Amino acid sequence: MQAIRLTPISFIVLGLLSWVQKATPYELKQMAASLSDLWSVQHTQLYGEPARLAKAGYLTEQQEATGRRRKTYALTTKGRKALSEWLTGPTSAFTELRDPGLLKLYFGADPQVVAAERDSWRYSPGVRPNARLKAKWKYSV
Repeated sequence: MQAIRLTPISFIVLGLLSWVQKATPYELKQMAASLSDLWSVQHTQLYGEPARLAKAGYLTEQQEATGRRRKTYALTTKGRKALSEWLTGPTSAFTELRDPGLLKLYFGADPQVVAAERDSWRYSPGVRPNARLKAKWKYSV
């Protein structure tokens, strides 16, 4: 078994598999949809990562003998231990922020236009922050 570096995607796969006994990459993709507000996961990563984790001994891999020959993955003791250590360990990694509005500002967009865009999607019509909060929260130009 080869030693590998575990990534956030690795822990997503291990965590999802800790909730179920076994799953195919397609089932992992469906479960990962619930993470969309927390973490951006490319579907292709959920198809490749389980095989990588299986080669390293974190998962078992079973393939159907006939039909679509789907691969099903399950946690091993090593995988459960890695997940447990990650869950109880410190979170020291830099927080990644991907914000298209900040990217636009970086390249010279008009801050008032970006602010107006944010107001349009951040608040539903008729649901505005109360006056006290609105006075504190102003966009600087």
